[in-house]
Amino acid sequence: MNTDDALGLEEINFSTKTNKDKDIQQFTVECKNAEIKCLFNGMCCLKTGNIVLMDRTNLKLVLLDTYFSVIKEQDLRDTPEDMCGVTGDNVALLFGHKRSVRILHVCGNFSDINSFKVCQEFSLIAATDTEIILCNSGALMYIYSLDGRQLRMIDIRGQTYMCNTIALSEDGNMLYAGHLVGGMIAYNRNRGEVVWQRDSNGTGVRKLCVGVGCRLYGCSNRIQDIVCVDGNTGDNMQVCVPSGDISQTVMAMHYDKYNSRLLWTVADTTTIYATED
Repeated sequence: MNTDDALGLEEINFSTKTNKDKDIQQFTVECKNAEIKCLFNGMCCLKTGNIVLMDRTNLKLVLLDTYFSVIKEQDLRDTPEDMCGVTGDNVALLFGHKRSVRILHVCGNFSDINSFKVCQEFSLIAATDTEIILCNSGALMYIYSLDGRQLRMIDIRGQTYMCNTIALSEDGNMLYAGHLVGGMIAYNRNRGEVVWQRDSNGTGVRKLCVGVGCRLYGCSNRIQDIVCVDGNTGDNMQVCVPSGDISQTVMAMHYDKYNSRLLWTVADTTTIYATED
């Protein structure tokens, strides 16, 4: 049997538009202390509904209210590779070249909770309420506790190429990976196996995030449509934001479950785009 058939591999063309265009709102983020133009390549939402942006160019975290006004900015000592929400009002920053993770509490102010070293240079981070998942570009993933203990490893290198983005279902069981030349992979952590894989017809996947009801959003690497699929099965793929509505390369994407909206940032602007789901 062909390996792709066994996995349910199906060729999907990200450019196929199957739904109505949605209204897209734009919000300009006015950072107070940015020395050069901001590059927001990380984003997550807190339980308060506030938003945290990672500005990799100016080495800052930026806290926004639900109306995208800046509440506070926090300088960082080093360049972060990636960022994710952990639990409540906490965020985790990955410093790949330093081989370290830093967890901060964000509630009006930024305060350190914990920092720990990791076993190698990683480029991607995701988290549950109790665990940190780190991934290198080769799809080798390590699981750490929030206090920095290495717990186990997940290896999906046989099913994918270079991982470009990872995301977790809300319950933490489904781990999703997107790669540059292929499509999306779903790994069931309880069963310890890849449960579905979808090709993207060579366009690749730049960013992934998970919405309510295990809806998985993915941004194509070349065509730049934002698509959504059923995260449990990989079925019912449709384009929710066509490439014509995306001005530049998507740098960060996050589903704001507290306000039921999909958010993303693009290169060369300080604009956040939002569309209701």
